[in-house]
Amino acid sequence: MLHFHKPFFRLLFYGFFLQCSANTTIRQGIDAPEENVDEMRGNNQDLKVQMLELETGNLRLCVDNENLKIQLGALELSNNQLRIDHNNIQEEFQKRIEKLDEENNGLKGKISSIESNFVKFMLSNRNVEKSQDQHLGNYLLAKN
Repeated sequence: MLHFHKPFFRLLFYGFFLQCSANTTIRQGIDAPEENVDEMRGNNQDLKVQMLELETGNLRLCVDNENLKIQLGALELSNNQLRIDHNNIQEEFQKRIEKLDEENNGLKGKISSIESNFVKFMLSNRNVEKSQDQHLGNYLLAKN
């Protein structure tokens, strides 16, 4: 270590030393807020990135929501078309039934006259017919 014989030089050296250490402390005190500002800027950038990510996610959800609305509309349209088709089929089926009923009503008179003629024929030829017992007997003979 330096050894000063004169008190003035000793005082001057220690004063300079104290001044240098004080300047260093002041510089550190000045640099500390700048470092804090840089750190805060970095944090601010991180927050901006996170906010943009959230906004992007929100936009994706909005797009998905709109797509689902479109799909729901298409399903409702398809469902309505199926109902219309079903109603058209029912109406056509009902018209066919009504047409058949009309045709059958026209045939009822013809059928009743045919039935009465058949009954008359059966009654007039009952002696020609074989009884059921005779048919059963022939069946049993043929089977044996």
